[in-house]
Amino acid sequence: MVRDQAEVLRKLVQQSGSTSADGVASAAPILAVVGGKGGVGTSTIALNLAVELARHNQRVVLVDFDVHSADIAARCRLEGQPNLADVIAGRRRFGEILRRGPSGIRVATGPSAFAQSSPEVSDASVPRLLDSLRAEDLDTERIVIDAGCAGHRDQIRWLCGVDHVLLVTTPDPVSIMDSYGAVKRLVAARPSRLSVSHVVNLVASPFEAEEIHDRFARSCWRFLAVEIPLAGSVPVDSAVVAASRARQSLMSQSRGSPAARRITALSERVEHLAAWPTASDPRPIAAAAG
Repeated sequence: MVRDQAEVLRKLVQQSGSTSADGVASAAPILAVVGGKGGVGTSTIALNLAVELARHNQRVVLVDFDVHSADIAARCRLEGQPNLADVIAGRRRFGEILRRGPSGIRVATGPSAFAQSSPEVSDASVPRLLDSLRAEDLDTERIVIDAGCAGHRDQIRWLCGVDHVLLVTTPDPVSIMDSYGAVKRLVAARPSRLSVSHVVNLVASPFEAEEIHDRFARSCWRFLAVEIPLAGSVPVDSAVVAASRARQSLMSQSRGSPAARRITALSERVEHLAAWPTASDPRPIAAAAG
């Protein structure tokens, strides 16, 4: 009898596209790719990571949550399509703005340049977007978010609600310091709900990446008591620039390039992240983290 009731409830949830009994319809884990500052390559890594996960026969949704500098639409040739601004304004739901992207991923593009100037579109609107994303049944196994720069309080607030944060830095000292600041703010916001790993982008060699990560991780452990593992690194590679100019994913255009090989390795690491389960705290993000 209990099993029959549970089956009826599941069917009702699927038909309505609404929340489940525990308030969370989306069972797909959410990975946010974020930088401590802008310009570190979060869009490149998020897009190509999503494409590579899809090549492993996973159903993947890529969402551009960068409300200030959304560029996934251009990279996927999806300009002019309904986007997050329509969700923020209540005109559409997430499932209605998803469009087919490279290698079969489904993409929710960020606000257009015009919409970014709207008072409705701001960092404060993103926590509500994450709640809406979790509330819909999108028939996906993985959700990858291009989170842009974690420099705003509201950005840190909603990052506390994802399942794993992939923090991107470059060898630039400012990038490293800003990433440390992002971890510090995440710890202050919700220390019991912190799952972060580190990617070093635009490096000359794996040795340089390991050296940068070692210094970064030691500081996080010494001063914040947080262990930040190294998920991977991506080298400086002209193929990345060429793919961007061609408005294609690197993994579709130059799979044999050094950067593509490192993103493949990163995707394998991400697939097996022990700290990437379905969220254990289903509270609405707009209410959580104060």
